[in-house]
Amino acid sequence: MKNKKRVPVNSSYTGHGFMERWPGRKAVPRTRRSSHCSKKGGSIYLHIVPVESAFPEDQQVSLRVGRAESLLTEGHEGPGARQIEQRWHSVRHSVGLLVEKHRPRWKIGRPHALQVSMAGQWSEGHSTSILCVGASSGPEGLLASGSEGGEVTLWSQEGTIIGRLTLPGGEDSTSVVFSHAAPGQLYVSHGDAVSVLDPRNLKGPVEEFQGAGEEEINALSLNETGSALAVADDSGAVRVLELPGGKVCRTLRRHTNICSSVAFRPHRPNNLISAGLDMQVMLWGLQKTRPLWTVNLQDVAEEEGDDQQRPGQLFNPPLVHCVSVASCGNILGCAAEDGRVHVIRIGSGSKLEQQGAVKAHSQGASQAHFVSFLSHPHWLLTGGNDGLVALWDLSKHPVVTPEAKAGVTAAPRRKSKSKAKRKEQSQNKAKSPPKVEAEKEEEGEEEEAACAEEVTEEKSGPKLRISHGDKVNWLCPVVLKGEPSVVVADQSASLTVYPLSPL
Repeated sequence: MKNKKRVPVNSSYTGHGFMERWPGRKAVPRTRRSSHCSKKGGSIYLHIVPVESAFPEDQQVSLRVGRAESLLTEGHEGPGARQIEQRWHSVRHSVGLLVEKHRPRWKIGRPHALQVSMAGQWSEGHSTSILCVGASSGPEGLLASGSEGGEVTLWSQEGTIIGRLTLPGGEDSTSVVFSHAAPGQLYVSHGDAVSVLDPRNLKGPVEEFQGAGEEEINALSLNETGSALAVADDSGAVRVLELPGGKVCRTLRRHTNICSSVAFRPHRPNNLISAGLDMQVMLWGLQKTRPLWTVNLQDVAEEEGDDQQRPGQLFNPPLVHCVSVASCGNILGCAAEDGRVHVIRIGSGSKLEQQGAVKAHSQGASQAHFVSFLSHPHWLLTGGNDGLVALWDLSKHPVVTPEAKAGVTAAPRRKSKSKAKRKEQSQNKAKSPPKVEAEKEEEGEEEEAACAEEVTEEKSGPKLRISHGDKVNWLCPVVLKGEPSVVVADQSASLTVYPLSPL
């Protein structure tokens, strides 16, 4: 132990999270924490991420319980090795209690590891609730956020405010999109208009497209070439604007309710996906004014015959709030009010090939975004009204990988009972009254269902879970200073940044 680096703090677990004691300071509980598990280097890491910082940034450290059964950190001196070793036993018990929540996904059979990391808080950029966030693909890696009342704020990768602007009219800023072809252009929707801003000189709109939407605009999407801007609005229409200039070249009408989201397909600048509160998802070819195909998620749910709803859902229909397309261009993810993310695969010739769903949230799913900078294009970030942010690996989902369907097996049932046991049970069954018999059968069915659900969660659960604690308005996956991260906008006037580095 003498060569080990030591931690400068004493840590203890309370019902509200870990409390850290700093020299000369009172113990301060860190509230509103979220925890998740990840496997790395043969150990189990439990990450506890506080939403509200309790200490100044320069005094934040990571605590890690490692294989040597000691509490270690880097670059600090503190208590002796013997004290650390003694403290390990109490910390280990707390870690075990927290990791227990994640059974059966993680088996507790080897030394655990505990890591405490801080979530970044970007504040003072807005005075009202933040509704949307966008990231630039340019070398500077700028981010933009829009909020109620027409506020737009530009951020650096460190969370420093570069510029602020309030758009004329005072309408909510509902969507912000940087141009892929020209990172110096930022498109912001407010009311039925779209303003073009220059991030290098955020004094006022460079150009305005008045009446870009028939009613209030909900979402914007730019194609990869920067030649077209799609606008989804409350009337249910999708308008496509030519760039530069902003002339309306197509108006696509098929949605019977609000069109909430729109997205161009990567590698196919003339293909467009739209989704809305009419529970319909449509694929459009811009050469025509009718969709190539339409999927009604309500019909899909009825065909699957899944009438079971999670607590708090109250039989919510699958109204679609957000649609995202993976960078391969063939996989769609649709966040819906039924708490699911509906997954659709597009085949050759833009044909609808297969569809399925992931039970992602206990309440409505508000956001779904594929992440392009991780190990493969089928990582999906989701957020919901239950305050959960989750990262899913869909690479082995039957819709994404058809050959994986053959490998999907039914949830294992309990081992068959011995003949003697069966005989004894059959005799008891003959003696027991019908009511008791029915109750026993019902109990057995419930146990089997619970077992099946447990196995399903183990196989298809998220790789990362963050209990953000507030309803999610927007998620923006982004690489910040070389670290994969997600920026979360909720109903507050601040942004929260969580690292995805545990993966």
